[in-house]
Amino acid sequence: AGMGRFRIHGAPRMSERPIGELTAALESLGVSFDFEGKIGFPPLVMTTEGLSGGDVSIGMDESSQYLSGVLLAAPLAHAPLTVHIGGKNVVSWPYVALTLQALETFGVPFAVERLEDGVWSVIDWRTLEQAEPGRVRFRMEPAVYRAGRYAVEGDWSGASYFLAAGAIGPRPVRMEGLRAESLQGDRVMLDILRDMGARIDVEADAVTVHPSALHGVDMDMGRCPDLVPTVAVVAAHASGPTRVRNAAHLRIKECDRIAVPAAELAKVGVRSEEHEDGLTVYGDPDLASRLGSLEGIAFSAHGDHRIAMSLALLELRGGRLALDNPSCVGKSFPNFWECWDQVRS
Repeated sequence: AGMGRFRIHGAPRMSERPIGELTAALESLGVSFDFEGKIGFPPLVMTTEGLSGGDVSIGMDESSQYLSGVLLAAPLAHAPLTVHIGGKNVVSWPYVALTLQALETFGVPFAVERLEDGVWSVIDWRTLEQAEPGRVRFRMEPAVYRAGRYAVEGDWSGASYFLAAGAIGPRPVRMEGLRAESLQGDRVMLDILRDMGARIDVEADAVTVHPSALHGVDMDMGRCPDLVPTVAVVAAHASGPTRVRNAAHLRIKECDRIAVPAAELAKVGVRSEEHEDGLTVYGDPDLASRLGSLEGIAFSAHGDHRIAMSLALLELRGGRLALDNPSCVGKSFPNFWECWDQVRS
C-alpha cells in the first residue's frame, strides 16, 4: 500500500513457506515482484506505487493471513477495492473476523456481502461463522485509520498451553484476563477440553481448568489450526484415539505441524498415525505416571514456538524437558518459560 522498493526476507524456514497466493493478488493490483529464489516464496523484492483498487480474488486454502493482509491494506488503495474469497477451502476464518473487528474499531468503513440466489446482499459480518469461496466478498473504500486508545484482550493462543496443563496436570490452573466471548479462534480450546471430559469453571474474566479423566474425540481443527500441537499432547494423555481433521495446511507452517507432534510424542511411547489432513493420536491415560523422568530423551522444537510450548506439557509430572531450542518461544510468548514455572511441578 506504500511506495518504493521493499526486500522481504527472513529465517530459512520462511523461504519454504508459500506466499504466491498473496503476491498474485497484489500483482493484479499493480504491485510487481522479483523472486530471488523459488517463484512464489521469499526472499523477494517488491516494487509498488500503491494499490490500484478494483477487484481482486484471494484464496484461503493455505492461510487466512493473505486475506487479512489485503483487507488491512485496502483502505489505503487509490480507489475502491472489492476483495473476493477464491480458492476451494477456507481455513482459520475466526482470524478474518478479528481483522474485520480491528477495521471497525479503528474507523474503517466496509461492507461484507454474500451471494444468495444470484444476488449479492450486505450482511452483518458478525453473523458469518464461515465463508464459502465464491460466495463472500468485501467492499472497501479509501479511508484513514482513526487513532485512539485500544486495550488488547488476553491471548487465547498463549493461554491454551496453561488451560491444557490444568486438564492433564496434577492441580487446577486458573487463567485471568481472558474474554469468554472473544472472537479469537483459539478460544475453542475450552470447548475441546470440555468435549474430552475436562471440568472447567468460567468467570467474567478468568477460566479455571481442573485435572480430569479425558477421552479421545474426533474434531475439525480448520478454524483453530494453531491448537493442533497442543491438542496432540493432551490427546496423548486421554483414553482412546483422538482424530484431528481439516488441517492439511499445517504442513507449511514453521515446521510440519502434523508430522512433528507425531514424531516427538513417539519418543515417550505414544503412537500416532498421520493423515493427509491431520493425524490420529492413540492416547494412554497412564502416560502421566511414566513421565516423572524425561532423562535421556532429546526433544526438538524444530524451530517452532508452538511445538516448544506444547511439548512443555510433558513436564507436568516432574520431568524436565531436554529441548534443543527453547528460545524459539520468543516469536509469540517471550516469557513463556518464566510463566510456565508457575504451573509445572
